[in-house]
Amino acid sequence: MKLHSFKKTAFKVVIILLTLVFCIGVFAGCSSSNSEELNGSDANLAKAATGSTGLADDCQDGVTLHCWNWSYNTIKNNLADIAAAGYTSVQTSPVQQPKDCNTSDTGWAGNWWKLYQPLSFSIATNSWLGTSTQLSQLCAAADNYGIKVIVDIVANHMSGQGATLDYNVGNYESQIYNNQGSYFHNFVSCNDNNVENVVRGNIGMPDLNTGSTYVQERVTSLLKDCIDCGVDGFRFDAAKHIETPDDGYYASNFWPNVINSAKSYASNKGTDLYCYGEILYTCGTGRSYNSYSPYMSITANTSGNNVRTNVCNGNASGAASNWYNTNLAANKNVIWAESHDTYANDSHESTYVSDSNINKTWAIVASRADAMSLYFARPGSMGNSGSTCWKYNEVSAVNKFHNSYVGSYEYLSSSGSIVMNERWKTNGGTDGGCVLVNTSGTSTSVNMTVNRMGNGTYTDKVSGNTFTVSNGRISGSIGSTGIAVIYNTTPNPTPDPEPTPNPSGNMTVYFTNNYDWSTVKCYYWGGASVATWPGVSMTYVENDAYGDQVYSISVPTGSKLIFNNGSSQTVDITGATDGTGYYISGTSNGKYTVSSYTYASNGGGEEGGGSSNAITAPDGYMVVYCNNAQNWSNLKCYYWGGASSVTWNNAPAMTLLDGNIYYAIVPVNSNVIFRNGSKQTVDITGVVDGNLYTILSSKSGSKYKVSTSTYTG
Repeated sequence: MKLHSFKKTAFKVVIILLTLVFCIGVFAGCSSSNSEELNGSDANLAKAATGSTGLADDCQDGVTLHCWNWSYNTIKNNLADIAAAGYTSVQTSPVQQPKDCNTSDTGWAGNWWKLYQPLSFSIATNSWLGTSTQLSQLCAAADNYGIKVIVDIVANHMSGQGATLDYNVGNYESQIYNNQGSYFHNFVSCNDNNVENVVRGNIGMPDLNTGSTYVQERVTSLLKDCIDCGVDGFRFDAAKHIETPDDGYYASNFWPNVINSAKSYASNKGTDLYCYGEILYTCGTGRSYNSYSPYMSITANTSGNNVRTNVCNGNASGAASNWYNTNLAANKNVIWAESHDTYANDSHESTYVSDSNINKTWAIVASRADAMSLYFARPGSMGNSGSTCWKYNEVSAVNKFHNSYVGSYEYLSSSGSIVMNERWKTNGGTDGGCVLVNTSGTSTSVNMTVNRMGNGTYTDKVSGNTFTVSNGRISGSIGSTGIAVIYNTTPNPTPDPEPTPNPSGNMTVYFTNNYDWSTVKCYYWGGASVATWPGVSMTYVENDAYGDQVYSISVPTGSKLIFNNGSSQTVDITGATDGTGYYISGTSNGKYTVSSYTYASNGGGEEGGGSSNAITAPDGYMVVYCNNAQNWSNLKCYYWGGASSVTWNNAPAMTLLDGNIYYAIVPVNSNVIFRNGSKQTVDITGVVDGNLYTILSSKSGSKYKVSTSTYTG
């Protein structure tokens, strides 16, 4: 939120409708010519995108769609497209009760600012966004897609004009309203000249005394209410204007008290809470971003605005800057092509910038390493979506590129009107890719120096054009969007049409290549014979139900195993039996940990095998099946929402049907959670009779995701 009055200015929004194309993309941003920035962990331990949608595992690593003014139901109804476009998170507008809300008035220009003038520290009961129940329903549905929900929180001020508090605050926060002398700062003009003016200055509404224990308790209570709804993170509006413990005479423990309490509360519910704060331009004289970074990530608004300005001016060298105005590590920054402030506030910095230039800017900022990127969805009417640019092919390609290179490196450069951001896991290897942006137009040919990509032929995920890297140069043609997202996905090998039968004394083991290794080998020892390191190449069998390649090998019974691709390897695996499969589930001391499953062919992969007769439920009930692919002991099914429910601790044990398949009979219309005491899945809604849910290794927070299919017996 910027420091100015909220002017009710309506203006025209041009909405362009295009068809959503699903593609897997690679995108790269820019930096000043021949400048280099190495962000991320060691490439051999780079984090991989998780889940069947390929979304990043946490908010900071992914890209976020800012669903500005959308209702919770509108977001929920768009989740399939949001996931398909590669967004890890969605962000809502402020959840509190807004100033003089009339939900029948849907003109956004005259109403959006009211959401930033809250009357309460509770989830709104009357708002364009919806109710707490609808927020809970959104979070439950988002979990099933692997999408995180971030909500906006206004804690710096409350509704009013200048130092005069809105009398309606008394209807929601009577103690605050009746004791304004204790809970608000005296009127001070707001500017960046000194600490007092920054953290106690009035930005147009009464400034809360955030050092007050009671104010902190009310904010914390709101955060806990949101966490109870299933929220995964918070964006703090006007965070710049709330003091830190480093602000001397004006200091308080607001941030450690509020955020640490919320994170602890969320952790007890299995959620790894994400937080970031809005700090625009500077922190103010005598203040530092480092005072905020222990608690949250920070908006690097000047960095994104700089890229947009240079894209609009056709200045590739300027747009290729790798500078973050916060001077913090990339993994503490949130950047954008535009925000609701640049679009809707009085200055109209980005209001009339073309969709094309916004998406070019997005291509650059969202290709950056380690920073969270926020895509602002240009608005429709209050409660509804507007422009569909957020799911254009070129945007989706960039998002998926971002997710594919989580934890890897970047090299930003420019040549003429072209910005290039290279990303790679192995320097000079074929796992590299780049994003190219033509700042001065649309289609154009490219022939420029490449710095990290290996020689080879690459495909542009936007246009389908071919690019060639040879002798340190990349050449090809950018398509009509002015954006190219270039990298190669691993092709499927040819399957073995007639697998060799197991010789006597051998067993067959399987490996699901869920980290997309270019080669898959199995080293074995401890049985009747021993392989030579790095082992024997495995045979490709098929792709499983999640699109991952499955390999097999016959080894002596009793062997111990290591799966590897030459440079990376799993931990030692003991106790394998005939038909056991493995997939990577994490890392430990530089090696990959694995989980096991019982292999079943024909897309079985991580789905347990065997066959048996389906169970028939009595009238008013339905059967829910669970593939216990994580081999949890004491598997239970908690259910609610139907004709009856159970308490959490009294969830009934599920019945083993065959292999890893369990079942439970629950009332029709129930929602379910599978659990074993210390672990649980995400909330599963929309259950129908005969659904089979497979517990995946990937998580949403600390909750395990599931995939859905129909149980066929």
